[in-house]
Amino acid sequence: MGPAGFQTIVHADSSIHVLEQAVDCDVWDVLDIPITSSQVFLKDPIEEES
Repeated sequence: MGPAGFQTIVHADSSIHVLEQAVDCDVWDVLDIPITSSQVFLKDPIEEES
């Protein structure tokens, strides 16, 4: 298997704490696509009111 990406789901108080939580996580899914950067996606994004 060549270079692959990994993903995990963590619960964190803020985006700053996400990487700290991910480091301690022992459940990771292997993705079959190469990943070149780290990204954080919120489970329930807050929509801004105009």
